[in-house]
Amino acid sequence: MTSEGDGTPIENSFDPLSMIEMWQDLHNLVEKWSTKYGATSDLAATALNEFAVSLLNRPPTS
Repeated sequence: MTSEGDGTPIENSFDPLSMIEMWQDLHNLVEKWSTKYGATSDLAATALNEFAVSLLNRPPTS
């Protein structure tokens, strides 16, 4: 199936409840970074956010 006829496939198998597990994983990652680098949770969360933004700003690799 495609969205709006643009040829982009839509994943019908995504389970919205899996977002809960993803958030838990990210929370654990922030805690791990805080411990490993001796940073506050806010600083580790900011680093994660900046990393995520950098991934969105990358040009396509194809």
